[in-house]
Amino acid sequence: MIKRLFIASALLFALALPAAAASVGCLPTTSTFGGLTEQLNINAALADRINNSRGATPPNVDCSGAPVEGEFWENTGTSIPLLQIFDATNFLSIGGLDKTNHLWLPIEGGGLGSLTAGATTDLCSIPQDTISITGTTTITSFGSSCQTGQWKRLIFGSATPITYNASAIVTPTGKSITADNGTTAWAEYTGSAWRLMDITNAAVPRVYYGGIGGGTANAITLSATVPSGFALSPGVRITFLSSAANTGAVTLTPPGGSAIAIKKASSSGLVALAANDIPAGGVPVDVWYDGTQFDLLGIGGTSLSLGTGVSSALAQPLNGNGGMIGVSPSSNGDLGACWNGTAWIKIGSNTTGNVASLQEGSSGGCPFWGTSSGAGAFVQVTKSSANPSNTGNRAAGTLGAITPLRTGNVQITFAFSVGFSSGGLTSVAIYTGTGGAPSAGTAISSTNGTICGLAVAGPSYNGSMSLVCDINMTVGTAYWFDIAYNGSGTGFSLSGITGVANEY
Repeated sequence: MIKRLFIASALLFALALPAAAASVGCLPTTSTFGGLTEQLNINAALADRINNSRGATPPNVDCSGAPVEGEFWENTGTSIPLLQIFDATNFLSIGGLDKTNHLWLPIEGGGLGSLTAGATTDLCSIPQDTISITGTTTITSFGSSCQTGQWKRLIFGSATPITYNASAIVTPTGKSITADNGTTAWAEYTGSAWRLMDITNAAVPRVYYGGIGGGTANAITLSATVPSGFALSPGVRITFLSSAANTGAVTLTPPGGSAIAIKKASSSGLVALAANDIPAGGVPVDVWYDGTQFDLLGIGGTSLSLGTGVSSALAQPLNGNGGMIGVSPSSNGDLGACWNGTAWIKIGSNTTGNVASLQEGSSGGCPFWGTSSGAGAFVQVTKSSANPSNTGNRAAGTLGAITPLRTGNVQITFAFSVGFSSGGLTSVAIYTGTGGAPSAGTAISSTNGTICGLAVAGPSYNGSMSLVCDINMTVGTAYWFDIAYNGSGTGFSLSGITGVANEY
């Protein structure tokens, strides 16, 4: 009885309210009715209130026709109903309701969902985290109904083209791609676009052996059997064997595809191949598809980034050059040169098939240079081939000459080996002076030069020595350097002369 009085009181109170729209959870406020009608209306109002939070449109639970903060809503307007809650501004998704299997589906996770590829394939039209996508329609958008930062795991069941667009779908390569059957990828919604990452294909490898190239030298075709599901997409790498040397620009036709240009890297970007870039004779050729053309990665495992006129990137020992490492030239020219402010100084020269080298000792000159950012001299020193056999305090022959381009201090370190066929050595000195240098084998007087480095040895010394010479040089003045020896031995020899000049 008390319960009926309470309901009746609520009904009378509701009847006093202003008229409201239907299905808002309010009791009727119009028309005249009897006791049975009253009871039916009460039951209908209570049922309306109970069921008001389920439907394809948001519920309006107060008598003003607006939702109330904290109100739950079972949204049946999606393929899988969503459970949502009103936060005073919007309805936020809590999860999905799988009424077939009686499961709650969280926004992230919840089993495997499926979508058919379309121009806009809305990944958040279903709540599952992992989505199987089938169909070959080109996808240009994954929709915008997801929350920023939401992730989806995609599994493609067919060759599905995906269009790159910086404001819609961003791929790792920055180019449009085609997802093969079995391709998987992670997709993250950034708030304005979807970013694809970790694109892999578990069923089909991304590196193929194309067999022996067919067709012609400049229009190569591949016919080797490739794995099931092969589809040319950015990142695919193909290795094949050459059959003929190309004579110009080259195209490559992969199995079941059309002719695509092969290009190589240069200082100005990717350019067409030149004659003989691909040699004959079954040499492995490695190319990589970037979505537009094949990029030439290598020939026979060697790099193609070679300078003009260089025929090989592999250094090889040269016979008769003391174990020096170099590359045999294919044309006449200079091994190198430097500018001394007045003229080019050649480091060495070569002719076809012969390698220039920096030599030392009696067989030739050994140029060396020293430079710095401070004031001083730019130097070049070479040893003459003269080796005297005189005894006494004699000149060993002109060691070198320096004409500085600036005034400054120079420190020169000389290293060499001395020896006698008999007897020994008392001392060795570095002399320097201006004007004419002493001739080999002549005595060096005090007026003909100045000692700038001295080494004292035992009476029978044979072996390596080094001397340091410090000198202040004046710009434009030629300075000579010479090694003088003193001893009672005969058959004096001087070899292995090297030197380093530094400004300070």
